[in-house]
Formats: sequence, structure tokens, C-alpha cells
Amino acid sequence: MHRIETCASAPGKLILFGEHAVVHGRPAVAASLSDLRVKVYASTHFVYNDNDNDNGNDCSSNNNNTIDEKSYEYLNVEMPDLKQDGEKGLVFKVKFRDITYPNIIFSKSIPMNNHGSNDYSDPCSFIEKWRSSLSKPDTNMFEDLRTIITNAASRSPYCDESKVDNLTVAALVPLIYLVNLLLPSLFVEENNVESSKRRDVIARGLNVRVIGEDLPVGAGLGSSAAFGVACSSALLKLHLDLLNLETKSTAQLPSKNISIQQEQYQQSTLSTSSKPYLQTPQSFYLDAINTLSLHSETLVHGTPSGIDNAVSTYGGAVYFVKQTYPPTTPNNKGKETTTTPRTEVHMEKLGKLPQMDILLTHTGVPRETRTLVAGVKSRLDELPLVMTNVLDGMGAITKTFREMLQSSSDTMTSSKHSSHLDQNKLSSLIEMNQNLLRAVGVSHPSLDTISSITQSLNEDDKDPYRDISCATKLTGAGGGGCAFTFVHRDDDDDTNGGQKETRMQIVQNSIESCTQWKFRCFQSCIGGSGVLWSV
Repeated sequence: MHRIETCASAPGKLILFGEHAVVHGRPAVAASLSDLRVKVYASTHFVYNDNDNDNGNDCSSNNNNTIDEKSYEYLNVEMPDLKQDGEKGLVFKVKFRDITYPNIIFSKSIPMNNHGSNDYSDPCSFIEKWRSSLSKPDTNMFEDLRTIITNAASRSPYCDESKVDNLTVAALVPLIYLVNLLLPSLFVEENNVESSKRRDVIARGLNVRVIGEDLPVGAGLGSSAAFGVACSSALLKLHLDLLNLETKSTAQLPSKNISIQQEQYQQSTLSTSSKPYLQTPQSFYLDAINTLSLHSETLVHGTPSGIDNAVSTYGGAVYFVKQTYPPTTPNNKGKETTTTPRTEVHMEKLGKLPQMDILLTHTGVPRETRTLVAGVKSRLDELPLVMTNVLDGMGAITKTFREMLQSSSDTMTSSKHSSHLDQNKLSSLIEMNQNLLRAVGVSHPSLDTISSITQSLNEDDKDPYRDISCATKLTGAGGGGCAFTFVHRDDDDDTNGGQKETRMQIVQNSIESCTQWKFRCFQSCIGGSGVLWSV
């Protein structure tokens, strides 16, 4: 038996401008949270199939190759950050045969051998062809997978069926979907000759460990999308590494791109304490990861916009507009009639952002996105003229920010990107957007408190050392959740990082010292790398 392990890391996202307005056809800008990420570690063991093995070189010839049945039949999932009733995180260990979903397995997965017509020598066209052939999950798949997960837990001696709640299901459904889709050899039984002989490399067992790395769940920071992107990336990389093994003779092992150890499965652990070298996948792999994660998100959220997935996959910042077109009517060209409006999301990658020091504050106040969105719609119906102008104002703020970025990009050099951003103008936009969000009813006393605290720092001129300028607004749905504070940089911050850290710490201490709320702050950079995977 040989062991192979992969790791992937995907960032959360921050909506800078345009939340709620984007629902009503105005633009918004979102950026990746480079320092707040979800990491997924995945490992499996594999054996070489003796079928058609002409070189007679069996990589496990020095092993006893007698595999204990229990050592490879299980999917083992650990999510220590997904707390259940204050207890330890999620642990889910079930047999593969109990999580098999026939509508996915083999039929739409990447082929696992190179004896057919597929040409793996051109991975770009091969992956793109496969990605284009994928269809979105059907409407019944979520409930089907929920039933599969519940039944699998009831059959497993390692699971407590009573703890398979909605939160657990929402986390496991995308993962089970991706495992069926990307790693079909896990479901090949040794007594299934027809399935086994199509595989040169047969995977045995799968460990998946998910680490949140300070990215809060349910706070509007894209944790769900980051989870989907990281899972899609890690499992796709694991599949590609197994595929890579099929193209190599055993004499060439170990490959420099694959971590392989000859050891028994029972002794394997995921090396989360180590720091694997991570890099950005090639563009055609990014496109595949984005598609996979969007499909996995669709299972849980129905019709996601795809913005969160795109930001987490590609990184940087995205300017996007969601446009709804009225139903079409027949014309003399025979155009088909549609009875429902058609919605399209137009995205524009803004590339690298100027250096911006951001402090995120998690209010700890839960909120219901659907209720807040419905509240804005109700106000729009009640006061259409007023609300239309308010939403137009939010759209104008977003467009102004985009123009600022384009202007700075035209005049900056890569080493002085931050020096061409008008920080006072940006702060004005942030404060205006927050006031408009308050006007449409989606702020909250906790968010207003953060805004008041940071505003008071701007007005504190008693201590010249505390020369701080900053601006705060909510991000996401509002009603609690998270806010972000933009803290101005000085010209010498790049050479004197101590001043920057002092300013950020003063702002953080001022917010967290508030006794009325249990605020928790995170420092982060925005607009950096998207998904990364192990080399």
C-alpha cells in the first residue's frame, strides 16, 4: 500500500461595496480575504492493478499486500471547527458503499485510465472538455444525499445518527457529491471485475480534514464558498495525482510532485502540523475548480450568484452586476417564449488591489440573510421613489470605487501601488455606504457601535501619537454579522511596519474593549491570492 496526500487552501471574501443594492440590479465589489482561509487536507492509499501490467513491476511486491477490510472501506471526515452543541467538532466515518450515489459515480467523473480515447498529454484541453460536460446537480440531489448521509451514519459504529443535524448535512452534502464525482476508484470493489479492470491505480480509503483558520462561519465572509473551493481543489488534486501515477511506471516512483509513503493505512495520519508548499493552480484548473465548487454550492444554496466562489477561486477583486431580463415573447424569427424572467451575473476581474489595511469585526450577532433581503424589498415596494434613489446612490458609490482603482492602476508602479489611492475619498465612500445601508434598515446597534467607536478615534486629537484615520461599514447582509474598518496607511508604512501595527492594534483594542458586545477582531489583507494547492 502507498499513501498520497494533498492540501488546498481557499480564502473567504469581503463585500466592499454594493451589498443589498446588487440584489436590485446595481453593481457590487467583492475581494478575497487573503489571511482568512479554509484548508482541506485529503489523503488516500492506493494499490496498482495487476491487469495489463506488462512490466511486471509491482510496487507493493515488498509488502504483504494483504489489506484488512476495515482499513480501506471508510471515508473519514474531520471538521474540528464545526462545533456541535459546544462539543468537539464534526467527525463522520462511514463506509463508501453506504455513500455511493449512482447518479454521479463513474458517469460524469474524470476517466481514470489512459487506455481509451482520452489524451492526458494535453491536460488543458482535456480538463476543459470535461469541465464543459458537467451539468449542475438536479433539484432532487440534495434530499437524496441527505438521506444517504443519514442512513450511512445509522449503519456506522463510528457515528451518532442523532448528531446528523442540518448544519452537519450542509457541510457533508457538497463533500459527498465531490467524492463521488472526483474519486470514483474509491467505490470500486475488488470483486467487481468489470470496474476494477478499468483502473491501473485503485484508491483505498479517504481521510479529509477541514481547518477553518479563523474564518468565522455564518458571518457573511464566504466561509461556505471557501469550503467548497478548498474541497474541490484538494479532491481534484488528489485525483490528478492518482492519474499521474497511471502514466508512470512503478520504477519512476516516487514522483517529486506526489508525497508517497509505503506504510499501512492504519498508521496514516494527515500531517496538518507541517506546512506543505502551496501554489496557484494553472488557469484551466482554476476554471474547473470554480465550476466544481459552484455546483457543490448549488446543492446547499439553490441558486448562488457564483460571486463568492469566483473570488475564493481566482482571488483579487471582482466587480459584478446581477441583471434580470423580462420574459421574452415570440417574434417573426421564431424566438422561443419564456414565462419567467432571466437573470445573468456579469463579472469583471479588477485584478490586484492597492494595499489596504483592513480590520474585520465579528459582532457575534446572528442574522438571517433572507429576512434582511425581504425587508429591503418591502421598503422598496412601500417607498419606490425614495428607495430607488438610495439604491442608485449605493450603485454610484461602487462605480466611483471602481473608477478610483482604474485611475490608480493607470498611474501606479507595482512597488508603490498604495501611494495612488485617495484614502480620504475611500473613507468617505465607506461612511456614505454605511449610512445608506442604515437607511434601508439593514444595520444593527452592534454595527452602529463599531462605527461610533472608530469615528471617535478620528476625532481624538488629544494625543498626537494616536494619529488615526479610519472608516467602518457593515459587510454582507448586515443585521449583525461582520463589519470592516479601513485604517489609513502612512507613506512610510512599507519601511516602518511598527507604526502600522500600532495603529491597527489601537483600533482593535478600542473595539474589543466595548463591554456591551462581544466583539472579535481579525486583521486581514484583501485582494490577494485565491485558491492554492500543494505541489
